[in-house]
Amino acid sequence: ERDRERWEKERDRARWERERDREQNARRERDQREQNARRDREAREREMRDREEARRQQAERDRRNRTAPDGGPRRDYDRYNPKTGQWLPRQEDMP
Repeated sequence: ERDRERWEKERDRARWERERDREQNARRERDQREQNARRDREAREREMRDREEARRQQAERDRRNRTAPDGGPRRDYDRYNPKTGQWLPRQEDMP
C-alpha cells in the first residue's frame, strides 16, 4: 500500500515536471519567435529609412547640380525680389 502511494507520488511529480518543462519550452520558443519578428521588423524599417534618406540626399544633390537652361550655373530668380532688392533665404537655410 505504501509503495503504491510512493509510486503514485513519483508518477504525479514526474508528470508535473514534464508539463512544467513543456510550458517553459513553449514560452521560450514563443519569446524567441517574437524577438526574431521584432528584429526583422526593425531591420526592415531601418532599411526603408536609410533608402528614403539616400533618395532625399540624391534629390538634393541633383537639385544643387542643376544648370540653368543656357548651360550656366543655376540662378534662383524666384528668391530675388526686385521691388525691395532683397534675396529670400534658400530653402535649405529655412527651419
